[in-house]
Amino acid sequence: MQPDRLKSHPKLALLSILAIVLSAATLATVQPPANATISNLQPPIPNLQKTATQTVQIPLVMRNWSATATSAATVVLGTEFAPFQEEDEVRYAEVVGHDLPRVRSAGFTSIRTHIYWREIEPTNTEPDSFNWTRYDERLQDYGEYGLDPIVGIVAYPSWATPFACGGGLFPGLEPEWREFVRAAAEHYSRPPFNVHIWEIGNEVDGETEVDLEEDTERPPEMGGNEPTWPFGGCWGDIAPQYVDFLRIAYEEIKAVNPDATVMLGGLAYTEFDHWFIESFFDDFLTAGGGAYTDVVGFHWFKPFQTNWPTAAAKARELQSIMADHNIDNKPMWLTEAYMPDRMGDRDTRQERYTFITQDIPRTLGSGEIDRLYWYGFSDWPAGWSDIDRGLVTLDHQPKPGLKVFEIMAEFVGGAPSPADLPGVEAYRFRRPQEGEENWVVWSKTDEAHTISLPVSGTSVTALRVEQGDRYTTTRPVLVNVEIDEDNAHIPVGPEAVFVRIRKESQ
Repeated sequence: MQPDRLKSHPKLALLSILAIVLSAATLATVQPPANATISNLQPPIPNLQKTATQTVQIPLVMRNWSATATSAATVVLGTEFAPFQEEDEVRYAEVVGHDLPRVRSAGFTSIRTHIYWREIEPTNTEPDSFNWTRYDERLQDYGEYGLDPIVGIVAYPSWATPFACGGGLFPGLEPEWREFVRAAAEHYSRPPFNVHIWEIGNEVDGETEVDLEEDTERPPEMGGNEPTWPFGGCWGDIAPQYVDFLRIAYEEIKAVNPDATVMLGGLAYTEFDHWFIESFFDDFLTAGGGAYTDVVGFHWFKPFQTNWPTAAAKARELQSIMADHNIDNKPMWLTEAYMPDRMGDRDTRQERYTFITQDIPRTLGSGEIDRLYWYGFSDWPAGWSDIDRGLVTLDHQPKPGLKVFEIMAEFVGGAPSPADLPGVEAYRFRRPQEGEENWVVWSKTDEAHTISLPVSGTSVTALRVEQGDRYTTTRPVLVNVEIDEDNAHIPVGPEAVFVRIRKESQ
């Protein structure tokens, strides 16, 4: 998503995201303050005073740690830095010095970034003259921190497309686009970059027409007199042209690396009365676009998209459109999402707490969405956005929400599956190779419950997150567990409880 289009349109001002990424093999270690580290938490002494009004028996076969559970997709958490950070030399140095270490330790294993065709090839030239320098440094930095990138190609040169956001190739320029994509794939598929996920554009369902009232107010370098920002998309009214554009990229990337993932630019699929074209995805599939995207990426911002109370609801609507075209469900990636907060505002802080501890586990635990990217990792400056979306402030100070996220990420990884249980919402994430199974559970109402898990031959730890006013005062707190014979009984209320069941060494 692009920065706030106009402050006179507050909903549009809020549309953008991260995203976030975690694999079971590279699970980060949460580092709570003082002596309450998750890695050192031991199964609590069984001294639970039962206050729940209902006991929920969870049917688990805990002795079956078969690796067959890994057949399901492993969920991934990812994030993204804003263009003002990546494209500015001074600010990017701050990202490397301050933010990248926090990104990795927070549990993110992927990062979404973009390369600008117009910067690499400002005039029509040969591949030997392409300037990759800025992006080489960035992608190498991300790789050194173990972040698997999604690389989007955006900001097209004026000699190739009518707008920097796209809008179709000029006649006869197909070979030049083909040449550029082939060169990019060849350059970045090799070490030390090892790029294997490509996104062609961003929010490609954006309208193609120029709004003379709004679009003329941006400076030229930021898409003035064009339908949107250079790192946005404006193919909404011309889906067949975008399919041709994507097809060429798909063919060239696959020629270089047949195992690469190629995806259409993440769909906004919202604000149909003003900014985006509702019929674009259907038109895209009608024109044959389904053959040229391995994944469907989309964006969802809970506070501003009331048509879809959950990310899965929006994913299912997009899947239904694919079904109408007899296309089997493709993997769904939520490539932009966030929950804003205001420093010092307890209400927004609590909303973010709930989003991190419940909405993210719900999104990934449903098994319908494989990846989630928080957009973006840090707040944006005035003039770019008046929404505090970051997990750290503009001056790189960690917020309470970052600590909440770190703790949540310890438990959200592996093969997900939801559990249909009365009175509670529960999601399980299995990591058989590590002999570990994690649960995230909360009551659907204010009513308390007790969940019972079979834990013979295992250790069990349960905790919740106590959010303070600062990062340093936010911490995990043990939840008392009562164990009788082969079962663990864990109290659950309206706040999420995180449970780890680990097979004991033989």
